[in-house]
Amino acid sequence: MTAVHRLYAEDNHSTPGEAGAAGVTRPPLLSLLVDAGVAPEAQLRLALAEGMGRGERLGEVVLRRGWIDEDGLAQLLAQQWDLPFVGPDALETAVVDDGPWVSEARQLAACVVSWADGGSAVAVAEPTSDRLNALRELLGGQPAFAVVTPASLRTLLARAPREPAEHATPDEPAAETSVLEDADPDLLITQLETATGALAALRERVEQLTERRHAVERELPELRSEVDRLSRQYDAAQDHVRECELELERERERHADLRAKLTDLLRESGD
Repeated sequence: MTAVHRLYAEDNHSTPGEAGAAGVTRPPLLSLLVDAGVAPEAQLRLALAEGMGRGERLGEVVLRRGWIDEDGLAQLLAQQWDLPFVGPDALETAVVDDGPWVSEARQLAACVVSWADGGSAVAVAEPTSDRLNALRELLGGQPAFAVVTPASLRTLLARAPREPAEHATPDEPAAETSVLEDADPDLLITQLETATGALAALRERVEQLTERRHAVERELPELRSEVDRLSRQYDAAQDHVRECELELERERERHADLRAKLTDLLRESGD
């Protein structure tokens, strides 16, 4: 069974809910970080606002601050995307496939690996809808994905060949042809027009993203101010709760003193 076939073997890991497909609801990473006890929600919201100002994602901020390590973050990402997590130990026995998709998979920050038992997966460190859909289109069908740490992915990519294996033998060298000489001029014009249209669409998308980034940057001071205000309210509420607890304790002590005095009075009146 070839590596390509193993990607779709029945005993392979499935991708629940077709991870990355449109309409699939995933829990926010912030909520997963709170549930995992990485940091209080207020601090994570401040980190999220900080990342928006620096062009960083929330995961990058918590890593930089040392609140979590790569292994822990990768496991939370796997949980968020409903994908299996493969640790460095399991990857030591994995074989990096050298199919014709190697270069394109590398450009998508992914690597196809397989194991001696016939299982295989497409390893990614940062799952996104666009990345997973592009890999599905590249590999065809519904390949099995797995989340690995960025360090593990770098190690796998270092083991992967830079270019697909050459199929020509030394006795049969590949013939050198000129693409421009053999190409159909009409086809070249069509390809040029297609590339020009794609470039225009890309430029428009970049302009939209730039405008959106500027809008976010304009809103960022207000968001930070709101987060600071909520943090102050939260601290004030905690102080008020502590004061109420102290007052309740004092009331209990006064109540105990009154009961003791009443008991003494009843005893004296009885005598």
